[in-house]
Amino acid sequence: MSEEAVPPWRGYLEAAGLVGLATAVCFVFRSRLQATDVAMLYLLVVVAVASRRRLGAAVLASVLGIAAFDFVFVPPYYTFAVHNAAYVLTFGVMLAVALVMSRLTARIRTQAEDAREREERTVALYQLSRELADTEGRGNQIALIERHLARAAQRARIPYTAGAVSGITLEEAAKLAPDVIWFQLYRLARDDHRAGFDLLRRAQDAGVHVLVMTVDTPGRAKRPGELRNGLTLPFRPTLRTIMQAAVSPG
Repeated sequence: MSEEAVPPWRGYLEAAGLVGLATAVCFVFRSRLQATDVAMLYLLVVVAVASRRRLGAAVLASVLGIAAFDFVFVPPYYTFAVHNAAYVLTFGVMLAVALVMSRLTARIRTQAEDAREREERTVALYQLSRELADTEGRGNQIALIERHLARAAQRARIPYTAGAVSGITLEEAAKLAPDVIWFQLYRLARDDHRAGFDLLRRAQDAGVHVLVMTVDTPGRAKRPGELRNGLTLPFRPTLRTIMQAAVSPG
């Protein structure tokens, strides 16, 4: 499971659990361990948490580790009172080292994740460009691009919105992005909305999570470009539009 999919409280719970485990192990061998040995084990816990979770969890491990070190391993035991002033400096140094180590470890992990994402993005773009070169027909190319987009959305855990007009079917999009699939519905008033209700049924059967309603303006906007090209409603073909369609069918 990726870090983005893990609830934040899981990281804090893991930090507290690892500090508790380290405390239990050191408590069993307290008579044989020096204070520096215990401190090093707590720092190791901080590094382990920082390498797996967010910076906040590592900071919590640092604070809990110092508190446990003071409470269990610094005389007098089982109290936060410190009779030896030297330990105050020890606590400060431990906290500073733990925070620096946690920040550096978190930065290294972030850089590694960024490098992995760049590599995955480069591989995906290379595969897409190679498949596009081998695919004939604009419709097939559009369908290929939409499949890649759906897979990328699933990997990134971001919504993928399938439209009523699409290069692939709604069912195929839902299979490619089952956890993040949305559906955009256009209002289709013809045939007593039967087409719209059919699309809704298909979306529900496909496991769509969110329905996006598209609402256009109540009146048709003035579009000078379409008027200049003779694209009016109802459409009336002219010699000019027929010639343009013959020259540029796409």
